[in-house]
Amino acid sequence: MPSTLSEMTQQLDADLTAIRNAERDVEWAREHYRDKTVRGGHASAEAREIAERDHMPAFLQAEQALVQVSEQGARNARQVVKAAETARLKLAPSDEAVAAQRLPLIQQLAATAPLPQLADELRSAMITEDRPALYALAMTLPARLDVAPGPLDAGKPELQEARGELRTMLAQIRGTLRDTSFDAARARAGKVLDASGEATQAIQARRREEALAADLASGRKVAWPTVDPLSIRAS
Repeated sequence: MPSTLSEMTQQLDADLTAIRNAERDVEWAREHYRDKTVRGGHASAEAREIAERDHMPAFLQAEQALVQVSEQGARNARQVVKAAETARLKLAPSDEAVAAQRLPLIQQLAATAPLPQLADELRSAMITEDRPALYALAMTLPARLDVAPGPLDAGKPELQEARGELRTMLAQIRGTLRDTSFDAARARAGKVLDASGEATQAIQARRREEALAADLASGRKVAWPTVDPLSIRAS
């Protein structure tokens, strides 16, 4: 899978086109097979069997090609979705420079300050819309919150309250500073996954019907009765 966002988008577009083209090929092959085996007149059952034998491989080959491009497209799309799920925060270049300068001090603060103080710091940054501070705190606080509360914290409800408030504010900040550059690629990935799933399901449904028809023809299975035999009572 390509590594840059532009390359990912181009690959997804190519995958979607490949799936649509392969679907058209399958439809053409299906119609061709029907023309040669079902709609066309045959002098005998043997002649029809020969026609089926001759023309079925091209149809199956088209189906297999659709399966392959669908599976590859789905793999590429899932990689894009995974990349897009990674929490990405974005700042203007000028804010990035300020955040980089503040980051060492805020890292120390996030690691050592009491949770209520950190909640006050984060709340203040949100009120003043201090984006460099919001960015630096959002990058450093999760590691502190991932540390499980100690046994002495159980009797301090203010710590639990501060922990919950910090998580809530961090979720808001991730929404505010979210990098939207992956949005278009994520939408394309969704279209590829939908197309891949629909194509695969259609092929699986046809093959199940074909297997059932073969079982019925061979006597291995019988058609499901239209009347429940258990409901019929002997007179």
